[in-house]
Amino acid sequence: MGTRLGHRGFFIVLRIFGRRFAGIILIGVSLFYFLFKPKIRFDSLPYLRRRFPGSGRVGLLWHGWRLVFSFSEVILDRLYLRLRGGRGFKVEFPDTQRISDALQLKKGVILLSAHVGNWEVAGRFFNRLGAPVSVVMFENERPEIRELYERFSRERELPFQPIFSNDPLDTILRVRAGLAKNHIIVMHGDRTVSGGIRVPFFGGAALFPDAPYRIAAATGAPVVPAFCIQRGISRYLVRALPHFAVENTKTGIETACMRYVAALEDVVRSYPYQWYNFYDFWNGCSD
Repeated sequence: MGTRLGHRGFFIVLRIFGRRFAGIILIGVSLFYFLFKPKIRFDSLPYLRRRFPGSGRVGLLWHGWRLVFSFSEVILDRLYLRLRGGRGFKVEFPDTQRISDALQLKKGVILLSAHVGNWEVAGRFFNRLGAPVSVVMFENERPEIRELYERFSRERELPFQPIFSNDPLDTILRVRAGLAKNHIIVMHGDRTVSGGIRVPFFGGAALFPDAPYRIAAATGAPVVPAFCIQRGISRYLVRALPHFAVENTKTGIETACMRYVAALEDVVRSYPYQWYNFYDFWNGCSD
């Protein structure tokens, strides 16, 4: 979301005036995008109608703008993170013991997250987890935006190893290699591009990826559902659930997926403006 000029402008505002002042400007900018870029508004409607059933047109507009503003804050914090590194952010990890318990199995850990909150911020604090961390991510950033981020960034090395999922075979090999070394592999479990499992989610069947559970079943790696939640300006909370194993059967994989989806639905009910879904999740795959 946004142009190179817009990102550059916020970099400058953040550098001169700081995060709070930039957040005030963001209110107007996000409102402009919501009103005059109708695609982002319409694409969020399938989710908002399910999350806020019975809301009229005005209610859906209000919920839609709050979702867009929350997403804009995540982007703003991403810019601020590049300028300041971890300084200026507060990230709480109250459930690190649950991740440590999973690591004790010596089979690696699949930390299964979602497009909730801001994992790029949380990733700067992964050194608290007690093992090397790799993050599976899809590389789709526009070259001009990536170049701008690199220019303004104070960081030259990430505190985690990215695994770009553009090549599925290479991704699986690198994930399995990391798990064999008892590393933590962070994956998102709420977005798929090529099939998966249809699971009940907010009153309708939705498609979720099955790859994390198939890998867990094949390697014996425990799965830990975890979600990063924004709690205020530059403040985040990472909650992790107890780990579970995945039985290497069709039923076992489906059961594991439903367990994760139930946890995701609980989080989205509690923080409805922090699940950044802008397509019809209940009608086919993401792009």
